[in-house]
Amino acid sequence: MKVSQAEKERLQFYGKKFKKYALSYLRYFPLDKFLENEWRWIKLIIGFNDRIIADKFLDYCEKLSRYNNVVIKSYTNKDEFIAEIFSFPESFYLLPIFFSSKWFHLSSYVMLEAKRKEGNIERFGDKESVSRKLTRNLSFVEIPYRSRISIEKKELTRIGNSLKHLLLQYFGLEGTDLYYTRRLISIDCLDRYLAYEQLSEEETHIRWRINGEKLFARNIFELEEILKGIILNDGFAIYPKLSRKYIIKGEKVELQDKLVIEADPRNSSFENARKVMEIVDSILDEMKIERAILFSGSKSYRDQIALNSQEILDSSDKLLEEFPYIGILSQKPIDELKEREKYRLVLKALTKALYVKAGLKMRKERNKVKFTSNKFYFDANAVLLDFPTSVSIAVGSPKSLIEIREAKMYGIDTRGLERIGYVPLCCIPVDKFYRKEEVYRLSGILSAVNIAENSYKRYEEKMKIGIGIKEIRELLDVEESFIKNLQMRGEYWFLTKVVQA
Repeated sequence: MKVSQAEKERLQFYGKKFKKYALSYLRYFPLDKFLENEWRWIKLIIGFNDRIIADKFLDYCEKLSRYNNVVIKSYTNKDEFIAEIFSFPESFYLLPIFFSSKWFHLSSYVMLEAKRKEGNIERFGDKESVSRKLTRNLSFVEIPYRSRISIEKKELTRIGNSLKHLLLQYFGLEGTDLYYTRRLISIDCLDRYLAYEQLSEEETHIRWRINGEKLFARNIFELEEILKGIILNDGFAIYPKLSRKYIIKGEKVELQDKLVIEADPRNSSFENARKVMEIVDSILDEMKIERAILFSGSKSYRDQIALNSQEILDSSDKLLEEFPYIGILSQKPIDELKEREKYRLVLKALTKALYVKAGLKMRKERNKVKFTSNKFYFDANAVLLDFPTSVSIAVGSPKSLIEIREAKMYGIDTRGLERIGYVPLCCIPVDKFYRKEEVYRLSGILSAVNIAENSYKRYEEKMKIGIGIKEIRELLDVEESFIKNLQMRGEYWFLTKVVQA
């Protein structure tokens, strides 16, 4: 496949642009200990040399502060962009979430002012704010960035070839007769564009190409070559698109044909996220909806459901007529929507309806776990019930790295991996929602091979049974007033009036 010079330059530009904004270190401040003191107010002052970073951070903070007693101010000082965030005690719980923003860590300097109950003001800053004599108190220190697949360059050099051999053997591409994991991952990956994450010392991102070529496998032999290419390119976690191209009335149309429902602990706990997924799964079970339960290999469970895209697309007009509330989720008049836009709108309504059903069931069972479906709504300890629409980790794919010492604490099989020093955890099918220790043990790469052998046929059958108009109707059948209130009043209303009622 030849790539035009213009396309090569575009890819190089985006690569450089991403690298410019990649995290290599994080700002650390002992916030928990700091908040044990009684403060009247706290002000965060942050400088940025790059307007894009400043705008991203301010946008993030404004969304966070929408329902809270927080004042945000921004201005320029010569060529630097300054953001000031002023908060009172009832909103101090937002500070860790402000600090968790990627854009916070890419600032040029940071300083925190706090007023004690007695009235005196104290200032805490980073190395740059101390050098500018804004404060004497050096409290923000830099620590190396770590993600689930972060690895120091010297470590990657040391273990690189050994880890590549391990992954090639895991997929049966070198020195083994294994084909189960390759067969398992092919169920999610064939006839879909693929992406992958690279092992990296800095923040990584999803890559869609190798040497300028898109990754697309029509059969198992092409997939084998793509897997080899990804692994040899320091690739690790593999993500297929959740959509495929269909021929509709003679035209190619891309339609999402898998529904993924995931409970991300975010600022909450693994146990709370597990409880939320148990609630969601019990609803699907009551409706006899065929789905697969997966553990991501990192920190979350998910339900994955195949969709009969053609049948749903053909019935979109009927569904819009039968469930008028769907229209309030659209930004355009219904009669102006194209067929694929109506299809996406139906799926959006489906996720909202399932979210409401889960909240009502949570209330009925008197469970006090908070959860939200809005990525931009933050509540302390709220689980994010997510419905990704673009990509999702492939079943059978490695997802995270865990050090040998920690792996042994979980009882993960580490035979022969001591010289590498790490154990990859993989996305696996499971038959129930195990506790953290048990599912970590099952998802270790050596255990994942056996799970692939015992589960790939069942998983393949589940992914062949796509739900259609009958099941979609059942999922959409929810009290209309809940959807309208959720849309108009937002997540705070839903959490306080539905889940926590």
